[in-house]
This record gives sequence, structure tokens and C-alpha cells, in this order.
Amino acid sequence: MSGGRHFRAVYENGLLRPLDELDVKEGEVVELIIPAASWEDDLEALLRERAALSGRYAEDEVERDVKDAVAEVRQQRDAS
Repeated sequence: MSGGRHFRAVYENGLLRPLDELDVKEGEVVELIIPAASWEDDLEALLRERAALSGRYAEDEVERDVKDAVAEVRQQRDAS
């Protein structure tokens, strides 16, 4: 799916109900992304992302990235 269209929906009785009119054709496939519920989920996602790239980097670089990710998530958590 190219481009981005964002909308809000409510989950009721096993279905997502959009809160606004959608510019979506009948039968069109959409991708849903549910935001992380907590800073722990954000950290886990960042660590998975960085782990996928870790084969290309030295161990000390990966460790530094992990520490940076922890600091970034803590900063985001403290700001909210």
C-alpha cells in the first residue's frame, strides 16, 4: 500500500468501525497499525528493528544502539 491515509476507528462487537467517512473502495485491502500501548512495547519494537540489522555491525555498535534506544524511549515516556 503506497501513500498514507490515517483514520480513527472504534472496536465494537468484533469489528472496527471507522469514526469518519473513508475514501476506500469496496473490497480494497487496508493495513492497520495499532500504536504501542506503552513505552515497553516501543522499546521492544526498537530492539527488534535494530536486532534485524545487527549482523552488519560490530557488537559494540549494536550495544551502543541498544543503549541509545533505551534512552530514546525513556525520553519519550518522560515527555508524555
